[in-house]
Amino acid sequence: MQTQEQSYSSSLKFVSYLQGLRRDYNNSFDLLGIMAYLVKKDGPVDHEVLKAANQAFGKALFHGNVFQRERVKRFGKNGIKNRDLWDKRALYMYKVVLDEAISRIIRLEE
Repeated sequence: MQTQEQSYSSSLKFVSYLQGLRRDYNNSFDLLGIMAYLVKKDGPVDHEVLKAANQAFGKALFHGNVFQRERVKRFGKNGIKNRDLWDKRALYMYKVVLDEAISRIIRLEE
């Protein structure tokens, strides 16, 4: 979920849709979580959206965020190569989220 009002609103609708599918088809899938993406650290809207998302999604909201960085915005075109400090910082954000996702998967399997 990007930390923008429209993205937050769409995330609420999507989670509601998933809950409806789960109920309608008597299925037992779980939502691994919701990750905040392209977060601007000093953005007032970002802070408001994160606060609202935390209230709405609770434990489903990942603790790790992917912050707005030029390397992240260019990831689709150029990739992140782990060649310099900026690549390492960008990759570290993804590693934090990946580690949390793996931890959540392990807990689901227990």
